Amino acid sequence: MILSSVVVKCPAKVNLHLRVLGKRPDGYHDIVSLLVPVDTWDSVEVSLKEGETELLCDDPLLPTDDGNLAYKAAKLYLDEVGFDGGARIHLRKAIPVGAGLGGGSSDAAGVLLALNLLLEGKASGEELLLWGGRLGADVPFFLMDGPCIARGIGEILEPVDIHVPLHMVLWYPGWQVSTKWAYENFRGGLTRREKNFKIPRIIEHWEEILALLHNDLESVTQSVHPWVAMAKERLLELGAKGTLMSGSGPTVFGVFDSQEAALRALEEIGAHDGSRAWYTKGISRGHLAEQRMTWETQGGWHV
Repeated sequence: MILSSVVVKCPAKVNLHLRVLGKRPDGYHDIVSLLVPVDTWDSVEVSLKEGETELLCDDPLLPTDDGNLAYKAAKLYLDEVGFDGGARIHLRKAIPVGAGLGGGSSDAAGVLLALNLLLEGKASGEELLLWGGRLGADVPFFLMDGPCIARGIGEILEPVDIHVPLHMVLWYPGWQVSTKWAYENFRGGLTRREKNFKIPRIIEHWEEILALLHNDLESVTQSVHPWVAMAKERLLELGAKGTLMSGSGPTVFGVFDSQEAALRALEEIGAHDGSRAWYTKGISRGHLAEQRMTWETQGGWHV
Protein backbone atom coordinates (compact mmCIF):
# COMPACT_ATOMS: atom_id res chain seq x y z
CA MET A 1 0.00 0.00 0.00
CA ILE A 2 1.37 3.44 -0.94
CA LEU A 3 0.61 5.90 1.85
CA SER A 4 0.04 9.60 1.26
CA SER A 5 0.44 10.63 4.89
CA VAL A 6 1.01 9.10 8.31
CA VAL A 7 0.01 10.37 11.75
CA VAL A 8 2.03 9.07 14.68
CA LYS A 9 1.00 9.59 18.31
CA CYS A 10 4.02 10.50 20.43
CA PRO A 11 3.83 9.69 24.18
CA ALA A 12 5.38 11.51 27.09
CA LYS A 13 7.58 9.66 29.59
CA VAL A 14 8.39 9.75 33.26
CA ASN A 15 11.55 8.55 34.98
CA LEU A 16 10.71 6.27 37.90
CA HIS A 17 14.43 6.18 38.60
CA LEU A 18 17.33 8.35 37.46
CA ARG A 19 20.87 7.99 38.75
CA VAL A 20 23.79 9.97 37.32
CA LEU A 21 26.98 7.90 37.27
CA GLY A 22 29.53 10.39 35.97
CA LYS A 23 30.58 12.73 33.19
CA ARG A 24 32.07 11.33 30.01
CA PRO A 25 34.90 12.76 27.89
CA ASP A 26 32.34 13.76 25.24
CA GLY A 27 30.51 15.99 27.75
CA TYR A 28 27.51 13.70 28.21
CA HIS A 29 26.76 11.87 31.47
CA ASP A 30 26.43 8.13 32.00
CA ILE A 31 23.15 7.29 33.69
CA VAL A 32 20.95 4.43 34.78
CA SER A 33 17.25 5.18 34.52
CA LEU A 34 13.87 3.49 34.44
CA LEU A 35 11.75 5.15 31.75
CA VAL A 36 8.00 4.59 31.40
CA PRO A 37 5.85 5.93 28.54
CA VAL A 38 2.60 7.53 29.70
CA ASP A 39 -0.79 8.16 28.16
CA THR A 40 -0.16 11.83 27.29
CA TRP A 41 0.42 12.48 23.60
CA ASP A 42 1.77 14.84 21.00
CA SER A 43 1.19 13.88 17.38
CA VAL A 44 3.04 14.33 14.13
CA GLU A 45 1.41 14.16 10.71
CA VAL A 46 4.02 13.49 8.02
CA SER A 47 3.88 13.38 4.23
CA LEU A 48 6.52 13.44 1.50
CA LYS A 49 7.00 16.42 -0.80
CA GLU A 50 9.29 17.85 -3.43
CA GLY A 51 11.84 20.38 -2.29
CA GLU A 52 12.87 21.16 1.27
CA THR A 53 11.43 19.78 4.51
CA GLU A 54 8.95 22.06 6.26
CA LEU A 55 7.42 21.91 9.72
CA LEU A 56 4.23 23.48 11.03
CA CYS A 57 3.51 23.55 14.76
CA ASP A 58 0.48 24.63 16.78
CA ASP A 59 2.80 26.00 19.51
CA PRO A 60 4.07 29.35 18.19
CA LEU A 61 6.93 29.37 20.71
CA LEU A 62 8.65 26.35 19.14
CA PRO A 63 11.11 26.73 16.24
CA THR A 64 10.12 25.24 12.90
CA ASP A 65 13.64 24.81 11.50
CA ASP A 66 16.60 22.68 12.57
CA GLY A 67 16.19 24.07 16.07
CA ASN A 68 13.31 21.59 16.35
CA LEU A 69 14.25 17.94 16.91
CA ALA A 70 11.36 16.69 14.77
CA TYR A 71 12.68 18.71 11.82
CA LYS A 72 16.21 17.40 12.41
CA ALA A 73 14.85 13.83 12.54
CA ALA A 74 13.25 14.21 9.11
CA LYS A 75 16.41 15.66 7.59
CA LEU A 76 18.56 12.90 9.07
CA TYR A 77 16.28 10.07 7.93
CA LEU A 78 15.85 11.37 4.39
CA ASP A 79 19.59 12.00 4.01
CA GLU A 80 20.46 8.53 5.29
CA VAL A 81 18.08 6.70 2.92
CA GLY A 82 18.98 8.95 -0.03
CA PHE A 83 15.48 10.32 -0.64
CA ASP A 84 15.48 13.14 -3.20
CA GLY A 85 12.93 15.42 -1.62
CA GLY A 86 11.63 16.56 1.74
CA ALA A 87 8.89 16.00 4.28
CA ARG A 88 5.95 18.10 5.41
CA ILE A 89 5.43 17.76 9.18
CA HIS A 90 2.49 19.05 11.20
CA LEU A 91 3.33 18.86 14.90
CA ARG A 92 0.51 19.11 17.44
CA LYS A 93 1.71 19.65 21.01
CA ALA A 94 0.08 18.50 24.24
CA ILE A 95 3.25 17.64 26.18
CA PRO A 96 4.67 20.79 27.80
CA VAL A 97 8.02 21.96 26.44
CA GLY A 98 11.05 21.77 28.74
CA ALA A 99 9.06 19.86 31.35
CA GLY A 100 11.21 16.74 31.83
CA LEU A 101 8.65 14.61 29.98
CA GLY A 102 10.60 13.94 26.77
CA GLY A 103 8.19 15.60 24.35
CA GLY A 104 10.81 16.76 21.84
CA SER A 105 12.54 13.38 21.79
CA SER A 106 9.21 11.59 21.38
CA ASP A 107 8.27 13.85 18.46
CA ALA A 108 11.59 13.07 16.76
CA ALA A 109 11.03 9.33 17.19
CA GLY A 110 7.52 9.73 15.77
CA VAL A 111 8.90 11.40 12.65
CA LEU A 112 11.39 8.55 12.14
CA LEU A 113 8.61 5.98 12.45
CA ALA A 114 6.31 7.92 10.11
CA LEU A 115 8.92 8.31 7.40
CA ASN A 116 9.85 4.66 7.62
CA LEU A 117 6.21 3.75 6.96
CA LEU A 118 5.91 6.24 4.10
CA LEU A 119 9.07 4.85 2.49
CA GLU A 120 8.05 1.24 3.10
CA GLY A 121 10.70 0.31 5.65
CA LYS A 122 13.86 1.58 4.00
CA ALA A 123 15.52 1.61 7.43
CA SER A 124 15.86 -1.35 9.78
CA GLY A 125 14.92 -1.14 13.44
CA GLU A 126 18.61 -1.10 14.34
CA GLU A 127 19.24 1.82 12.00
CA LEU A 128 16.35 3.79 13.48
CA LEU A 129 17.76 3.27 16.98
CA LEU A 130 21.21 4.35 15.80
CA TRP A 131 19.89 7.50 14.11
CA GLY A 132 17.69 8.23 17.13
CA GLY A 133 20.76 8.17 19.36
CA ARG A 134 22.43 10.72 17.10
CA LEU A 135 19.48 13.05 17.56
CA GLY A 136 19.24 12.85 21.36
CA ALA A 137 19.73 10.57 24.33
CA ASP A 138 16.00 9.87 24.90
CA VAL A 139 15.00 9.36 21.26
CA PRO A 140 15.86 5.61 21.08
CA PHE A 141 13.61 4.92 24.08
CA PHE A 142 10.59 6.30 22.22
CA LEU A 143 11.26 3.81 19.41
CA MET A 144 10.78 0.95 21.89
CA ASP A 145 7.45 -0.58 22.90
CA GLY A 146 7.20 0.14 26.60
CA PRO A 147 9.19 0.68 29.80
CA CYS A 148 12.97 0.30 29.62
CA ILE A 149 16.08 0.53 31.71
CA ALA A 150 18.37 3.05 30.00
CA ARG A 151 22.13 3.07 30.42
CA GLY A 152 25.04 4.87 28.80
CA ILE A 153 23.67 8.29 27.89
CA GLY A 154 20.27 6.66 27.46
CA GLU A 155 20.92 4.72 24.24
CA ILE A 156 21.54 1.28 25.83
CA LEU A 157 18.03 -0.03 26.45
CA GLU A 158 16.64 -3.10 28.14
CA PRO A 159 12.87 -3.77 28.22
CA VAL A 160 11.15 -4.05 31.60
CA ASP A 161 7.81 -5.66 32.44
CA ILE A 162 5.80 -3.62 34.96
CA HIS A 163 2.71 -5.45 36.20
CA VAL A 164 1.69 -2.75 38.68
CA PRO A 165 -0.90 -0.32 37.25
CA LEU A 166 0.59 3.17 37.35
CA HIS A 167 -2.07 5.81 37.92
CA MET A 168 -0.43 9.22 38.04
CA VAL A 169 -1.09 12.89 38.47
CA LEU A 170 1.46 15.00 36.59
CA TRP A 171 1.92 18.56 37.82
CA TYR A 172 3.76 21.07 35.62
CA PRO A 173 4.34 24.56 37.07
CA GLY A 174 4.29 26.42 33.76
CA TRP A 175 7.99 27.17 33.43
CA GLN A 176 10.90 25.24 31.93
CA VAL A 177 14.15 23.75 33.18
CA SER A 178 17.13 23.21 30.90
CA THR A 179 18.33 19.62 30.87
CA LYS A 180 21.85 20.81 30.04
CA TRP A 181 21.82 23.16 33.05
CA ALA A 182 20.60 20.43 35.41
CA TYR A 183 23.35 17.99 34.44
CA GLU A 184 26.05 20.66 34.52
CA ASN A 185 25.06 21.60 38.07
CA PHE A 186 24.82 18.06 39.44
CA ARG A 187 27.48 17.57 42.11
CA GLY A 188 26.56 14.19 43.58
CA GLY A 189 29.20 11.89 44.99
CA LEU A 190 29.71 8.65 43.07
CA THR A 191 30.22 5.25 44.68
CA ARG A 192 30.63 1.74 43.40
CA ARG A 193 27.33 0.86 45.08
CA GLU A 194 25.53 3.52 43.07
CA LYS A 195 27.12 2.37 39.83
CA ASN A 196 26.00 -1.20 40.51
CA PHE A 197 22.43 -0.28 41.46
CA LYS A 198 20.03 -2.94 40.15
CA ILE A 199 16.60 -2.32 38.65
CA PRO A 200 14.36 -5.41 38.40
CA ARG A 201 13.46 -6.61 34.89
CA ILE A 202 10.03 -7.70 36.15
CA ILE A 203 8.16 -5.49 38.61
CA GLU A 204 5.08 -7.02 40.21
CA HIS A 205 4.58 -5.25 43.55
CA TRP A 206 3.89 -1.72 44.78
CA GLU A 207 6.82 -1.95 47.19
CA GLU A 208 9.19 -2.35 44.25
CA ILE A 209 7.85 0.78 42.56
CA LEU A 210 8.14 2.84 45.72
CA ALA A 211 11.68 1.60 46.39
CA LEU A 212 12.74 2.67 42.90
CA LEU A 213 11.55 6.28 43.13
CA HIS A 214 14.78 8.27 43.01
CA ASN A 215 16.11 11.13 40.89
CA ASP A 216 19.63 12.52 41.30
CA LEU A 217 18.67 15.69 39.43
CA GLU A 218 15.81 16.51 41.78
CA SER A 219 18.10 18.19 44.31
CA VAL A 220 19.61 20.35 41.56
CA THR A 221 16.31 21.72 40.29
CA GLN A 222 14.79 21.92 43.77
CA SER A 223 17.71 24.05 45.04
CA VAL A 224 16.66 26.81 42.64
CA HIS A 225 12.94 26.04 42.44
CA PRO A 226 11.44 25.13 45.85
CA TRP A 227 8.12 24.61 44.05
CA VAL A 228 9.31 21.03 43.36
CA ALA A 229 9.38 20.13 47.07
CA MET A 230 6.05 21.89 47.65
CA ALA A 231 4.35 19.99 44.84
CA LYS A 232 5.68 16.63 46.07
CA GLU A 233 4.51 17.33 49.61
CA ARG A 234 1.06 18.37 48.39
CA LEU A 235 0.64 15.22 46.28
CA LEU A 236 1.53 13.06 49.29
CA GLU A 237 -1.02 14.95 51.40
CA LEU A 238 -3.61 14.14 48.71
CA GLY A 239 -2.95 10.40 48.85
CA ALA A 240 -0.06 9.67 46.49
CA LYS A 241 1.83 6.51 47.43
CA GLY A 242 5.04 8.09 46.16
CA THR A 243 6.20 11.22 44.34
CA LEU A 244 9.15 12.22 42.18
CA MET A 245 10.35 14.84 39.75
CA SER A 246 10.65 13.51 36.19
CA GLY A 247 13.95 13.92 34.35
CA SER A 248 15.50 17.34 34.85
CA GLY A 249 12.07 18.66 35.82
CA PRO A 250 10.27 20.68 36.68
CA THR A 251 7.25 18.35 36.30
CA VAL A 252 6.47 16.37 39.45
CA PHE A 253 4.30 13.26 39.47
CA GLY A 254 2.44 11.35 42.16
CA VAL A 255 1.76 7.63 41.85
CA PHE A 256 -1.65 6.47 43.13
CA ASP A 257 -3.10 3.02 43.74
CA SER A 258 -6.24 3.71 41.69
CA GLN A 259 -7.61 6.03 39.05
CA GLU A 260 -10.28 7.18 41.50
CA ALA A 261 -7.67 8.24 44.06
CA ALA A 262 -5.68 10.09 41.40
CA LEU A 263 -8.74 11.93 40.12
CA ARG A 264 -9.73 12.97 43.66
CA ALA A 265 -6.26 14.43 44.16
CA LEU A 266 -6.41 16.19 40.80
CA GLU A 267 -9.69 17.84 41.74
CA GLU A 268 -8.12 19.18 44.94
CA ILE A 269 -5.06 20.57 43.16
CA GLY A 270 -6.94 22.64 40.62
CA ALA A 271 -5.08 24.95 38.25
CA HIS A 272 -3.52 28.18 39.49
CA ASP A 273 -0.51 30.45 38.99
CA GLY A 274 -0.01 29.16 35.45
CA SER A 275 0.49 25.57 36.52
CA ARG A 276 -1.17 22.59 34.87
CA ALA A 277 -2.05 19.23 36.44
CA TRP A 278 -3.58 16.20 34.76
CA TYR A 279 -4.22 12.49 35.15
CA THR A 280 -2.29 9.96 33.11
CA LYS A 281 -1.30 6.32 33.36
CA GLY A 282 1.76 4.27 32.53
CA ILE A 283 1.82 2.22 29.34
CA SER A 284 3.03 -1.33 29.89
CA ARG A 285 5.40 -3.28 27.68
CA GLY A 286 3.86 -4.46 24.42
CA HIS A 287 1.00 -1.93 24.49
CA LEU A 288 2.58 1.27 23.18
CA ALA A 289 2.49 0.24 19.53
CA GLU A 290 -1.16 -0.78 19.69
CA GLN A 291 -2.13 2.51 21.37
CA ARG A 292 -0.39 4.36 18.55
CA MET A 293 -2.33 2.38 15.93
CA THR A 294 -5.65 3.67 14.64
CA TRP A 295 -6.92 3.16 11.12
CA GLU A 296 -8.74 5.60 8.91
CA THR A 297 -10.31 4.89 5.55
CA GLN A 298 -9.50 8.35 4.24
CA GLY A 299 -6.89 11.01 4.86
CA GLY A 300 -3.92 8.76 5.44
CA TRP A 301 -2.77 6.10 7.82
CA HIS A 302 -2.81 6.93 11.53
CA VAL A 303 -0.24 5.14 13.65
